[in-house]
Amino acid sequence: MNLKQLYLSSLFMLFALGLFGQKSITLSGKLIDTLSTEPLSYATISLQHSSSKDLISGQIANEKGGFKFESLTKERFYIKVEHVGYRTKYIEVNLETVADKLDLGAIELAPLSQLLETVTVQGQKKNIIASLEKQVFKTEQFETAKGGTAIEVLRNIPSITINAEGEIMVRGSKGFLILVNGKPSQVDAATLLSQIPANSIDKIEMITAPSACYDADGKAGIINIVTKTGTTDGISILANTQIGAPRLKTYYNLNEPQRYGLDATLNFRKKAWDAFLSANYLKNDIAGQRIGDVNTTINNIFTQFPSSGERSHQRDNYGVRALVNFKPNKANEFSTGFYHGGRTQYRRADIFYNNSKTDLSTNTLLSS
Repeated sequence: MNLKQLYLSSLFMLFALGLFGQKSITLSGKLIDTLSTEPLSYATISLQHSSSKDLISGQIANEKGGFKFESLTKERFYIKVEHVGYRTKYIEVNLETVADKLDLGAIELAPLSQLLETVTVQGQKKNIIASLEKQVFKTEQFETAKGGTAIEVLRNIPSITINAEGEIMVRGSKGFLILVNGKPSQVDAATLLSQIPANSIDKIEMITAPSACYDADGKAGIINIVTKTGTTDGISILANTQIGAPRLKTYYNLNEPQRYGLDATLNFRKKAWDAFLSANYLKNDIAGQRIGDVNTTINNIFTQFPSSGERSHQRDNYGVRALVNFKPNKANEFSTGFYHGGRTQYRRADIFYNNSKTDLSTNTLLSS
């Protein structure tokens, strides 16, 4: 072997040894949230050249926020970390002095923060609360009852029916008990309910399975009317008016029905004291007409007396209520109240009866 061949062989061996001696480098790390220090799963990590910014490789962080790049050479790189809802982060990495691996440890990402001028949170409370013992109905949902009385509120509650005469039935039965703020009243149900303004009622409790704290009355259940109280210290005034729409059908009544109402409540609250004064008036006439037919057949004589005419109602209702409540502590409460009201109702029955008798065997009109 001549000198030239020996020189080339030596260079080749040195180059091969240099390549064989150069080891690949592993780069790893873990992504966490700056505030909670919790791992950030599935973030996007991009590896770029430091000089050219060309993309070399990319991957997605695992469930624990970890990532790993393998088979890297000894040079400088940029790592770009992106995650939805977090600021993008750039990290410069120098692998020129690294032997075989480099662990960047925990890499913190800061959440994006945006300053909002106004944040409005809208929601609605449940208007109906059901439990094993009772159902609670918030009166705020009954817009049509505003300006009326407790009877108008009860008309909207399932299982309660009120006919044109004002007769109240609970699940088809009249055997129920009326309570006001958990206390019984000696006044009959129709009179009591017609004197309580709708705007002074906070909620209606339908107690179908009374517990031991209630008396053993009311076979059909208990209706507990909970009135409003002041929520904050100060004075508040609430007023409602009600105007009835014109009648839909003409009955040719002697007087045109009138339907309107007005109520107002004044509430004062100061620390342990809570007082309110309310007044209401309701005019609620009912236009009507009766058309009937009654007949009998005795000994082949057909007797018939059809009827038609006016059957209307004129109804007036007013009431004034006052209540003073003093609650020095959670265990004691003292209250005193005053109530005065009246209800009048007139029924007009101006009916024409046309009586006649007919012999069915001869079809002869005997009398009319």
